[in-house]
This record gives sequence, C-alpha cells and structure tokens, in this order.
Amino acid sequence: MYKKHGNEKIEEEKIELSRRDKKILCLKAISDAYQANDKKFIKNNFNTILDMMVKTKFSFNFIDVWLLMDTKDQTDEEIKNYETVLENYYNVLYTYSELATYLNITNPLDLCIYVTYLLWNGYFSVTGEHTYQELENTSIKGLQALDVANGNGVCLNYADLLNDFLHMKNIKSSIILCKFPNNKEEYKVQYKPKIKKKSQKNEQKEIIKPLYNFIEKQIGNHAVNLIRDEEKLYIYDITNMSLLRILDKDYANIINGYGIFELKMLSSMNLLSDCDYDNLFEQIILEKDIDETYTKKEYKNSCERIVQLLNANEGLLIEGYNYIYEDLKVISDTINEKNKQKIK
Repeated sequence: MYKKHGNEKIEEEKIELSRRDKKILCLKAISDAYQANDKKFIKNNFNTILDMMVKTKFSFNFIDVWLLMDTKDQTDEEIKNYETVLENYYNVLYTYSELATYLNITNPLDLCIYVTYLLWNGYFSVTGEHTYQELENTSIKGLQALDVANGNGVCLNYADLLNDFLHMKNIKSSIILCKFPNNKEEYKVQYKPKIKKKSQKNEQKEIIKPLYNFIEKQIGNHAVNLIRDEEKLYIYDITNMSLLRILDKDYANIINGYGIFELKMLSSMNLLSDCDYDNLFEQIILEKDIDETYTKKEYKNSCERIVQLLNANEGLLIEGYNYIYEDLKVISDTINEKNKQKIK
C-alpha cells in the first residue's frame, strides 16, 4: 500500500503557495543563484527577500525568510541536500497520510490524536522512541519539524510537524503562539489519552530574567495548533495532548482539564502564519463563530477509539515505519552533520 510521494512541479504563476512549495522554492531560488554565480542574491541584498514576500502576497512568513537566511552561506551542494531532505520528510508524511486513509482516520481531531500517537511512540524518530527535550541547536531554521527525526524535540517542532501533516490532508491549520500557565496550581490536565510521553529536563540555563519576561510577554512560551474542523474551530496541543476551547481573541481554556492559555495573535500572524490560513486568525480576532467545539466527553471518546484502533494495528504501523526508515535516517544524518558544522 505504500508508495513514494511524487515531486510536483512548482508553477511560476502560483501566488498562494503551500508550505512545502514555499520551502522548496526558497531552496531552488538560492541554488539557481549559486549556479549563476550571483552570491549576492541574499547575502548582500535583503531587498530580494522583501520582493519575494510582496510578489507572493506575503505567502512567505518570517520563518521562511529565516530559512533563506540560514542557507545564504551554504554551498550549492549543501542547498541541494536541503531539497533532498525535504523530499524525504514529505515522503514520511505522505506514507503516514496514506496509512491514516487506509485505517479510515479522516476527522481532523482523530488525525491530531493519530499524529500524537505516532510522535510519542517513536514512529517519526530514527531511534524508534521519542523524548520531550530542549535542543541545544536548531538544526535547520525554518524546518523545525525535522528535528523530531533524532528522537527529541519541543513544542514548536511538534506543532510544525502536525501543521504539515494536516495541510497534506487539506485541513486548515496554523501554528499559534501562546503563554502557557507557569503556576502549576493554575493548570491541570484531568484526562489524557493512553499514550506514554517521555520527558527529560535540561539543566537550567542562565538567562537575564527581564529579557525572558519580555520575550514571554510578547510571543509566549508555547506553540500549539489552531484548527478548522468543518463548523468547529479549536486549538490542539500535541505536546500536552490537550484540547483547547477558544474563549475570545486573547484567551483559550483547556477542555480536558483546567487552565487558561494567553493567545499571542499578533506574534503568531507575523512570525508563523500562512496566507492560505490567515482567515483562521481573522475569525478569532473578530470573535466570529468561535463557540462551536468538542466537549470533554467527545474528546475522550475520540482518544480512546483512535488509540484502541492503532494498538490493534501495531503491525501495520511497524510496516509503515520500516518503509520510511531510510527517509528518517537521511533526515537524521543531515541534522547531525549540520550540528557538527556548528560546533566547528
């Protein structure tokens, strides 16, 4: 049932680009610039980036520009390796997307639980397991999801992964930044699906407290996914396996527990949004039709049903994992090589 994800051509006249096409176009543009010996393409001419953003109606966001800047000093061969590893990544997503279809998992919330199960059981990792752990280095800026291939990551890696998967399923989703409750008394998850989550705390790094407080106030300390599910609009937290109800443009609360998340709408729109899905943010800002979502009982029923289904089809999941293992290995090797270069 498995087959490789095809290489679609990028149409020059296309204005609203998918996340995948944007990233590949970034890399191809730089690669072409090197072949033309025009190494000033990005290095000495930031206007090129701005022009690219305008011509695509700001389909490029800050993260995409970050990817461009991260590759500005790479050789043509290294840039082509980026293109290759991106194809490996989408082969992984495509394989698990096909598997979801085969298992008749089609509802957006069910797909969120499906990806959560795969993540925490190591199906996206070359190690065959996964641990929540802060990373010393971001391997490839603008491609945060790739880091999970090494078996660890944090909220932004997970939100980026889920976002790409849902987009492959033509489901409207966007990463949204928020401020997670710092006080444990203000936050508790009362129900979680039966999915084991491993966490490892890093040693506390010294940081200027006023600076950290300023950053947290402006952009938050957590990344989650804003999802359109037919008439429903909700937030899913793949890191903590929680479902959030949007209260208004500033706040959301946990459906399967208690706690208030402060939404960072402006930062999310400026840093992470895709033009295809900006209407999701606009809907919250206007507080239009945001009341319809799932209940705690509905969420629990979905979790139990999907987890039971996946446990019963473990052999099929392993078959899929073995099929895309070499793709994961290429991604992992690329990340490790890049981190070695940073150490040098």
